[in-house]
Amino acid sequence: MGVLGLTHSLSLHQRVEVMVPHARDAPSIADVTDQLGAVNDTLDKVSDIVDQVNGTVYDLLETFLSSTSSLNDVLATLQQAADAAATLGGASISDAATTFIDTANSSIQKAQADLPEIIATVESQISTILPEIQETANSIISEFLDSAQDVLALSNLTDTSLLKKTKNSKHAEKAAKKAKHAEKAAKKANHAEKAAKKSKHAEKALEKSAVKGKNHKNKHAKKAMSLLQERALRSGSTASSSVSVDQSVARKGSSNPCSKALTGITTANTTLTSMVEQVQEVNATAYGLLSTVMDGATTAIATLNSTVSPALDAADDVPSDILSPVTSALDDVLSVGDTMMDTVNDNLATVQDAIADAQSTLSTVYALSDTLVAAVTEAQCAGACGDTMKDECSSS
Repeated sequence: MGVLGLTHSLSLHQRVEVMVPHARDAPSIADVTDQLGAVNDTLDKVSDIVDQVNGTVYDLLETFLSSTSSLNDVLATLQQAADAAATLGGASISDAATTFIDTANSSIQKAQADLPEIIATVESQISTILPEIQETANSIISEFLDSAQDVLALSNLTDTSLLKKTKNSKHAEKAAKKAKHAEKAAKKANHAEKAAKKSKHAEKALEKSAVKGKNHKNKHAKKAMSLLQERALRSGSTASSSVSVDQSVARKGSSNPCSKALTGITTANTTLTSMVEQVQEVNATAYGLLSTVMDGATTAIATLNSTVSPALDAADDVPSDILSPVTSALDDVLSVGDTMMDTVNDNLATVQDAIADAQSTLSTVYALSDTLVAAVTEAQCAGACGDTMKDECSSS
């Protein structure tokens, strides 16, 4: 299948003669590099997204630890109150408060230890996002630049090859004309021979002289024709050899350079699509990682509630005015999950917008693929990949 099987069809109604077409649409390496700047711009946007997700994770941790630290502070105040009660003879108050404080501290320490471990795991996963996309981006840039070099080579090959073919065609035409002149000279010699034979009344001396002149002219004409024909054959062979060499150069390295160039563009385009998908997956990854943090926080809060609340109810010997700050701090810890979830939702919305922006930036590189494919098509129709593929242009 030629290039035209995968691209827009193109018809050529005029035979190439003096004017030499070339792949006019082939972009320069500087142009390609400029368009590939969108890949690096996308990387910058993804980097910002990763930073935001990472920052959100630590915001969640800080929110959670802040609430449990407040409860710790309240428990420290409760311990002072219990100690004071014990000094005043309120042993039961002191014992009940101490039992509650020990239970609460144990639960808080566990909650504060579990979530950071979860955060550390999430952070390690976040750290792999950008390097993986960076690797794909490097491949895109490399593959598109290689493809652009192939397309430019097609353009140069088209110019050089067709110029050679045009010159050789002219040489062959001139040689053919000289051969025709030689043939005419031979015919004139034959006519002279016939005229000499018809001169029956001429003197023998004159006849001999005429015969000698006739033979001399005949030999000279035949020799001239032979030389011209040999020269014409030599010229035709040179032209044929030149075309053969051009076609060999055109096919060097693959079945034909047009297919090779198109294969390279297709590979680059496929890698580009992979990066678009990777950027899209950042959204799901961010959601999954932040959900992991939320699950850890929710579990810690639930565990804290399941241990501290019963212990608080059991501390009925402690006056309510002493326990009131503890109850308030515990309520704050139990409600922190809602605050954390609001943070997650707000940041995910921002991440989604940022990902859409990054994908939009990256999608502009698809236009480079179209430009390169168009250049390959033009090169093919200009004869860079041989007459067989060139014929597909006129038949399309």
